Amino acid sequence: MAKNKYDGWIGAAVLATVVGIVIYAGFLLRVHLQIAAKAEEEAKFIVTPAVDDQSVSEVGYIIEVRKEDNFEDRRLDIRWWVKVPSTGKTYSCFWEGGYSRFSKDDGVRIIHKMNDPDTADHTGYIIGINGEQAGHSAMVWALDEDYIEFLSRPGM
Repeated sequence: MAKNKYDGWIGAAVLATVVGIVIYAGFLLRVHLQIAAKAEEEAKFIVTPAVDDQSVSEVGYIIEVRKEDNFEDRRLDIRWWVKVPSTGKTYSCFWEGGYSRFSKDDGVRIIHKMNDPDTADHTGYIIGINGEQAGHSAMVWALDEDYIEFLSRPGM
């Protein structure tokens, strides 16, 4: 017999909470697996860089990588920061498709558009130049960090 009249309700509430947590964890796992499968499919696309007279090609290396599951869009968000030693510039590159396994300190060639305030085209490419990554390419949205800072100033 229960010690007081609430013992049965407390047990039921604890059980319901545990069941809810297990169901939610299962949902998160399922979504994570869907995101991983979709990213694997997007990574199979062979990206052939398209260059024009507005394209710039520079050699650099990856200084940081950030990968996050985007549960809202159900896709993997990958962001690489590419440092170009010859200019001192850093580019923030958002993965759009193609090769996705570039890592910190990988040597790469970055192809991007010249920064022009009148254009919204920031299409670019990262191409591996050494090791396992040699010849692999990814399509990215490439933004110059200085340009991002310029655009974020008050009055811009």
